[in-house]
Amino acid sequence: MSEEAEMGISRIVIDAQKPREISIVDLAQALVEAEGVFKVDINVTEVDARTETLKINIAGFAVDIDAIEDILEEHSTVIRSIDAVSAEKKQL
Repeated sequence: MSEEAEMGISRIVIDAQKPREISIVDLAQALVEAEGVFKVDINVTEVDARTETLKINIAGFAVDIDAIEDILEEHSTVIRSIDAVSAEKKQL
């Protein structure tokens, strides 16, 4: 008897930079709507005259990283690095 499992990204931590005009509230609301995402935390880690550096923590199951990248791009936010990733396997 074989057991089936579904695998996917459950957590990702992104270091990103955005223009100061873009609201982190709007960004968080857009990200939490992405496929597989159930929680988004955004912390501003650095501020300068025109930009803010962010640490974005995304949690869920089978998080669609391509959708995350698209949402960030739509909000003029650039990924500087992906600092952590967690993947999980869920037994069906």
